[in-house]
Amino acid sequence: MGSPRTTAAPPDTMPKRATGQMRRTLLAVRRFRMNFLFGTLLLLFALLLGRLGQLQLVDAAQFRAEAASKHDSAWTFTPRRGRLLDRHGAVLASPKPARRLGVDPSQVRDARTFSLVLSDVLGGEPRAWEIHEVLRKAHVWAKENKKPLPQYRVLVPFTDDPTVVERIDDLARITLRRKAKLGVYGVVVHPAEGRHYPNGSYAAHVLGQMPRENALGTGAEQAFDDVLNGTAQKVTVYRDGRRRAYAKRGLASRVTTAGRDARLTLDITIQHALERALDQMRDQWKPESSCGIVLDPHTGDVLALACRPDFDPNTEAANANVAIQGLYEPGSFFKPFTVGWALGHGVVQPAEELEMPASILLRHEKQVIRDTHHVGRGTVERLIAQSSNTGSAVLGDRLGTERMRALYRRTFPRSGHGTDSGLPYERGARVALPTQDKAWPWWLAHRAAYGQGFRVTPLQMAASFAAFARADARIVQPRFFLDDDRPAAPGAVVCKPEHLAVVRAGLAQCVTDGTAKAAFAGARFTAAAKTATAQQWGTIAGERVLLANCSLAAYAPADDPQVVVVILAQIRDDAGGFGGSVAGPAVRQVLERVLRYWNVGAATDAAPKGEVR
Repeated sequence: MGSPRTTAAPPDTMPKRATGQMRRTLLAVRRFRMNFLFGTLLLLFALLLGRLGQLQLVDAAQFRAEAASKHDSAWTFTPRRGRLLDRHGAVLASPKPARRLGVDPSQVRDARTFSLVLSDVLGGEPRAWEIHEVLRKAHVWAKENKKPLPQYRVLVPFTDDPTVVERIDDLARITLRRKAKLGVYGVVVHPAEGRHYPNGSYAAHVLGQMPRENALGTGAEQAFDDVLNGTAQKVTVYRDGRRRAYAKRGLASRVTTAGRDARLTLDITIQHALERALDQMRDQWKPESSCGIVLDPHTGDVLALACRPDFDPNTEAANANVAIQGLYEPGSFFKPFTVGWALGHGVVQPAEELEMPASILLRHEKQVIRDTHHVGRGTVERLIAQSSNTGSAVLGDRLGTERMRALYRRTFPRSGHGTDSGLPYERGARVALPTQDKAWPWWLAHRAAYGQGFRVTPLQMAASFAAFARADARIVQPRFFLDDDRPAAPGAVVCKPEHLAVVRAGLAQCVTDGTAKAAFAGARFTAAAKTATAQQWGTIAGERVLLANCSLAAYAPADDPQVVVVILAQIRDDAGGFGGSVAGPAVRQVLERVLRYWNVGAATDAAPKGEVR
């Protein structure tokens, strides 16, 4: 038997590594990875903490301001505006609801749909293209300025039309989901306040219209705006991401004070009489402009004032108040002032008879002064009653340029505020000279004596003429605000008390046997008056035409004056009207109705007080 075979082991082809070394290598790699990851996380966490610190400590104020601008809004609660009342408490103007409408362009998803639907909901005002244009301009603004879309743009700045207000309120009551479904999401409604004038156009130029964001006010609404408005209240509210207010923040920053009522000096009953008289005169003579003023000569209270053309402050824009803004040559209205001034300076005596020819050429003159009718010889009373131009020019010549200038300044103070009655935009008298302080030439002294060469407002005429209805012959200070606590400036004396009776006699004779005789024929009350007609160039529809300022100023009763009425109408000169024929019937009508209303100096069959026939 042979010995067993032995098999040789195969050679080891793989390199031998130490087991311990491999373990150490793997642990080092793992440790490195963990350290690297931990270090990275630590670095990121440090950066995050640094950014948080920057936001909380460095930039906190800036981000708080941005957040507040987006989520906080100031709401203003306007108190109810006070009413305008007449002297007896009758309402002349009262508050009524109005609205302002805006849009948040950032919330509008489809501008075309939004514009069409909103215009249809509001009844076509504003029109769809106008709404779309507002949105388009908002996008253009954002693109040009590289800013987000603005969050508010105005669509309807103000409306007090009851129909539109009701539609806007119906729109405001729709839920947000319903607005989004209709396509009008983004509409912003603001409550506002309008005015209601229950008497329509009566006293519109005195009442005026209240100031608004896009327009200045006029009349009493502007003059007494601080009294009527009160003080607004402002509060801050939170808004969510959809700009919806959900909470009030803090207390009111201002205390609300309700607007107070303002009592005017107007009497709506007398105003009604004046309005009717002006309408009848307008229907007959078709004047380019006209106005009337009823004044209490003792207090200066303006009891009524009306102008033509008029306007309805409920629906129309205001036009000029010609009673305080229109400048007219007064004409013969000024002759009583010239007479009183001449008597006071002794250049004529009450009983002296003057030659008043049909025409006269005075010294330093190249142009003849004429009368419209022959007056002849007579006293200054006859001069006033018959309205002589030549007689007045003679007195002006005797007085001289400096004294005539002094008379003009005394009668119509050259104040930019006119009579300083309290109504805004009042104008003052103007002389037909390039420089108002320039010395008067002789021609101006002669023509000013019979009311030409200068222009005044009708309210200045009424305030000055009221001096003849007062025992002290002082010009009155007109006022429209019954509770006005401003001290009344004492007016100048237009003539001495001893000469007032002479002037009054001439004014009374004007009614009984002068240029106002036809206008007052058959009247059951006594009155004193002065007619006036003055030519003045004007422009109508771009055409230069000659106009006639036809006016009549009167007070009644003649022996105990209680009321002054001045009415002026500017007509075309070729219409053939004069102060007595144009304004006379209207003045008589107003005087008669006022005296019956007061039951003073009228006929025995006077109407009960409070009724105007």
